[in-house]
Order: sequence, then structure tokens, then C-alpha cells
Amino acid sequence: MPNYRQLMELQVRTLYRIDHAERLLCVNEEKSPPAPYFFGGRTQHGHVWRLRHDAPVALENELAALCHAEPMLDDLQAQTGAAGAVNLPLNYVAIKQLINRYWPVEAEWRGPAYFFPSNVVVSQPVVQIEQANLHLAQGPFAWLHDEWRLVQPCMAWVEQGQVAAVCFSSRLS
Repeated sequence: MPNYRQLMELQVRTLYRIDHAERLLCVNEEKSPPAPYFFGGRTQHGHVWRLRHDAPVALENELAALCHAEPMLDDLQAQTGAAGAVNLPLNYVAIKQLINRYWPVEAEWRGPAYFFPSNVVVSQPVVQIEQANLHLAQGPFAWLHDEWRLVQPCMAWVEQGQVAAVCFSSRLS
């Protein structure tokens, strides 16, 4: 099995299209929205940092110093706080201020990434959404009728004959 850093590299390549210099070109979705200015992923086995393809070299050099100074995580508790809230990187404020010198930081997304071992036992009310069972997707999940092919694999929790929750990959990979 790959180590956590390798899995984080896989996550970056799943979320974004990457150029030959390991820079973010765009979000790996059908309409190719712009990539974020910065991606940072921390693991117990090393960190993964990426900049958007149009980032100035000066920004890359300054960010590299901050990112390389980020301490390694000992365990998941080092990354998440008491209520599961993600603890910010040690150099979070400096990284954000540096990026703000070049681009306005208008939004942020952060949270833990997960992987499942291959021997997960599937619960009975979970089904993979396919054309044959699209009738289960009603109400807030009616969008699946148009997009189910784009979000495969798409797994759904079914209650009382209807989709109650979904888990899917929103990226092309």
C-alpha cells in the first residue's frame, strides 16, 4: 500500500490537472474551472504543496521556504482538533499573507482526506447508482438523473425506497 504522502500526491492529481512542472492547471472536472492559487496537503510521511501554473517564481520561492519549514505530523490528532476541526499549518498566516500579496484569497477549503482499505464490508442499503436504479434518486438527488455518469463511482444510501445520501468522486480520474 502507498504511504500517506503518496496518497496525497494521488489526491492532488485527482483533484487537478498538473503540468510538467507539477503546477496546477485547472480543476479536474468536465468544464475545467480554474485551479486554486495554492494547494497544501500535510501527512505523517511528508507534505505536498502545489501552486497554480501562473504563479510568479518569486512567490514560489517564498512559499517553498514556508512550506518546507512546516513540521511533520505525528498522527491524525496533530492534524485535527477535539471536534474534528482541522488544525491550521504552523505557517498558515504567513502563507496566506504571502499569497494575498499576489492574488486576493477569496475562499478556502480545508479538511481531512480519507481512504478506505480494500476489505470494507458494504452495508445492505448501499447501492451503486446506475441507469437501472436512477428511479431511487428523487427530491434533492434528482440532479443524478442528468449527471450520474459524471460522478462514478457514485454510491447511495437508500432509505424507504429513495436515495438519502450519496458519496461520489466529483473529479475525473
